[in-house]
Amino acid sequence: MKTKVLRKSLVIAGLLALLCGYVPPVAAISLSYSQATGFLVGSTNLVSDDPTTPYNDIKWYQLGSLPAPPAGEYDTIAWGVSNNGGGLLGTDPFGNANYSGLRVIGFAGSVSTGTNGEWGEPVIISRDIHQNSSISSSYFTLLEATVLSQLTIGSYVDNNPIALTFSETLNSLPHVGPTSPPAFMTLNPDYWQFSANGFAPLSFTEGGHYYEVQFDIANFSNSVLMVSNDVFTIWTAEGTTSSVDVMMQIREVPEPATLLTLLGAGALLTLRHRIRRAIGRAYQP
Repeated sequence: MKTKVLRKSLVIAGLLALLCGYVPPVAAISLSYSQATGFLVGSTNLVSDDPTTPYNDIKWYQLGSLPAPPAGEYDTIAWGVSNNGGGLLGTDPFGNANYSGLRVIGFAGSVSTGTNGEWGEPVIISRDIHQNSSISSSYFTLLEATVLSQLTIGSYVDNNPIALTFSETLNSLPHVGPTSPPAFMTLNPDYWQFSANGFAPLSFTEGGHYYEVQFDIANFSNSVLMVSNDVFTIWTAEGTTSSVDVMMQIREVPEPATLLTLLGAGALLTLRHRIRRAIGRAYQP
């Protein structure tokens, strides 16, 4: 019985030592961040509904925005003009009604933790834009693409590829999709999809501090998000340019190794205290 009581006391005392010995961060910490993002291009990375032609009739363009995409990537892809080949465009397809297209823009700035271990304010790390034009059924359209993003927070760098699929409705009936389109999008909206796995939380150590990072999607313009079975579907209104933002928040938390160290130290101190008490009782007259 004494052994069981001793074990329970050790556990409780260790937890108390953990709670009493650990002081959560109080002040907010600010870190710089930068999101370089773009589409992987070429015949092996872009897929259309005509996979037999070079580059699948998907074209790309670099807007010149900063932060620039990683080497070999472009921030804009477009389709809708058939020339039996893809490749680099010399002029911006956005604003040209002959093209539909997707664009990813990275952001840079600073992101801060909250106080007392709370989440800080969210910041925009990238913006996804879709130009939804009326495309003739005789033209080939995008089916698959991959966005590769390089997120830098302080000195920490995370490379994250996100595969997406796209469906161009070609303004034809009946409409076929993974779910029914939103009621206000009556003119056959397009949709694109990607897995929620690409937005999994991150953790990293910087300057002796341990951080957690979480992501969200917000600020929908001419677009609607639907989520099913960890798949995000973005519906976009016909004849509009739509956008959604990828958001990031960070917080400072105790590093897992520190928690284990504190717990071990608490248990050791409790054990020493009990041994001293037992020795003291043994020498009592």
